[in-house]
Amino acid sequence: MLHLVYESALPGLKRVTLEQLSPVEARSLLQGIAPRVSDDTADRICFLCGYLPLAIRAAGSLLDVTADLAPETYAEQLQDERRRLELIGAEGVDLGVEASFGLSYARLTPDAARVFRRLAAFPATFDARAEEAVCEDPDHKHLSELLRRNLVRYNEETRRYSLHDLARLFADSRLSDDERHATRLRHATYFLTVFQKCDELYLKGGDAIKSGLAFFDAERQNIEAGQSWACQRSSGNEVAAQLCNQYPFAGVYVLMLRQHPREVISWLEAALAAARKLKDRASEEGHSGNWGNAYRGLGETRRAIELYNQALVIAREIGDRRGERNALNGLGLAYGQLKEVRRAIEFGEQALAVSREIGDRRSEGSALGNLGVAYKRLGETRRAVEFYQQQLTICREIGDHHGEGIALSNLGRALDILGERAKAIAHVEAALEIYEQIESPYAEKARAKLAEWRGEA
Repeated sequence: MLHLVYESALPGLKRVTLEQLSPVEARSLLQGIAPRVSDDTADRICFLCGYLPLAIRAAGSLLDVTADLAPETYAEQLQDERRRLELIGAEGVDLGVEASFGLSYARLTPDAARVFRRLAAFPATFDARAEEAVCEDPDHKHLSELLRRNLVRYNEETRRYSLHDLARLFADSRLSDDERHATRLRHATYFLTVFQKCDELYLKGGDAIKSGLAFFDAERQNIEAGQSWACQRSSGNEVAAQLCNQYPFAGVYVLMLRQHPREVISWLEAALAAARKLKDRASEEGHSGNWGNAYRGLGETRRAIELYNQALVIAREIGDRRGERNALNGLGLAYGQLKEVRRAIEFGEQALAVSREIGDRRSEGSALGNLGVAYKRLGETRRAVEFYQQQLTICREIGDHHGEGIALSNLGRALDILGERAKAIAHVEAALEIYEQIESPYAEKARAKLAEWRGEA
């Protein structure tokens, strides 16, 4: 079996490695799908398909499901299709794949052809529910037909479908501009709701955290493609602007664990522009605060403070208490990074008061933990321990595993300062176990600290 590196002239695909079978392997594959094809005709069809499994499977499946199509007639049609492509100068396109797909596509019912075209919206694997929504195919009836014709692939273990890259480009080339826009809009809209479900699972706490993260991992490419498409079109399309505006809010907790701050910033920059276009002050405030979080994560603390202050002004202007609490929390953390500890405590206490006033236990736990960090920096370690213990109690009550891990880790470090190394190790080991379960980026720091304490570093 040879591997060919295919240089595509089509947009969206630069290089694809294609398997090329030997003539004997190719004939065996074709006749395994369509046993009625004679050896001579099979050899001819495989040659015209460029000995590529993708094209041969499509050819064999068409012959298998089309009893009144003689293999010899199909071979003639395949030859004619290749000649047509050569005459129009289809450079960069493998003629065997294009010709085989073209004949299979031509024999689809109009509804099946419509579904096949719309599958081009999926950049990666997808499940039946997504296909039904994006392709408007109730009960994925036509998807099953495409699978029988080997135009779509199916993984029985994951129960997910996919298109080969060349099949996707073929399908996309058959879309009109209007149909492409409408399909990508449905795709972006559908995966916004998927993204929201990922975060909803995460917020349930407990084992649901892992489920939410696993759900996101499975759909990440589709989610990122939906967000990218919406934001690229947000300046000239209000519906796209609304989607672009909503994406960062949909999965804010999942993004915290799965995206680098630079990636988060690129999402928020586009979303903030969309919010301003839509004159949505509440979203503008939320994006500003989350943007501040990202800059703080990068160590660009002064820039983070500017954004938190912007968010705080808008939150108070529109009466958004939760937004006010978030901005105060961020300011407390930022001033702590700058070692302006008294100011950090001042903002942290304000954030804690608002959290308790609005009855938000998750944010109350976060505010308590942030105050613990501030008092530890101030050298009041025993008081810091009190705040961490309060945070730990709340996180366990509400099933916030991520917050629980942070509280345990901070407790361990504080206990070590107090000379209680054994307890410190026990707490950080418990934190590491949680971090590993939810695949938190904090796991590496916990391992390093334990190795240091054990003299393994």
